Formats: sequence, structure tokens, C-alpha cells
Amino acid sequence: MPGRRRRRSAAPRWVATEWADATTTLLARSRGRCEHCGVPLGGRAERHHRQRRAVGGDRLCNLLLVLPEHHTDIHRAPERSRTNGWIVSAYEPDPAVVPVLMGDHWWYLDDDGHRSPVP
Repeated sequence: MPGRRRRRSAAPRWVATEWADATTTLLARSRGRCEHCGVPLGGRAERHHRQRRAVGGDRLCNLLLVLPEHHTDIHRAPERSRTNGWIVSAYEPDPAVVPVLMGDHWWYLDDDGHRSPVP
């Protein structure tokens, strides 16, 4: 719109080579399985930003590797997805402190590509 300036986000954004490295790390973290349900990905993975990219940025703690049908389901049921940590509120200061349900277990994700169980 004329006269309006878009705010630029301070959230980190990756370039293509960083995305390639991130995908490799996500595949290792997920052990080749959907981080939503645990089913083998079979080459059909999609990256899902838990917190909107403009807010949480491109960070490993902000990403899940999921099957396409689960990616769609996550966005179709935002309340359930927030309850399970698949979506993180823009008001949350850091997605790393919001646990996420992966299969039958709760985890914290970090920016090194690791996950640790919620005590």
C-alpha cells in the first residue's frame, strides 16, 4: 500500500545452503520419522515453523519435520496444535521453552538440532 512501510523482522532467515544443512539436521533429529506421529517420512517431509517465521525465524527449535497431511492438520486445528506445542504463540518469547508432543512423548527442542525429554 502506498505510504505504508513493511516492518522487517529481526527473526533469523536462512539461505538455501543453510536450509539444506537444517534439513539434514532435522532428518537426523527425527530419525527419518514424522515428528508429529512417528511414521517413516519416506521422502515426503515438509518443514513446519512452530511459531510464525516472521516471529520465531528459521531456527531448529522452531521447526518440525512432518508428513504433508500432518502439516495441513496442524494448521486446520490451531487450538489443538497450540496445546501440543506444534504451534507456538507469537506472544511466547522463545519456542525453545515450549515443549512439543512428538508421537507419545514430550520434548524440548534446541537450536543445535537436539531434543531433550520433558522431565
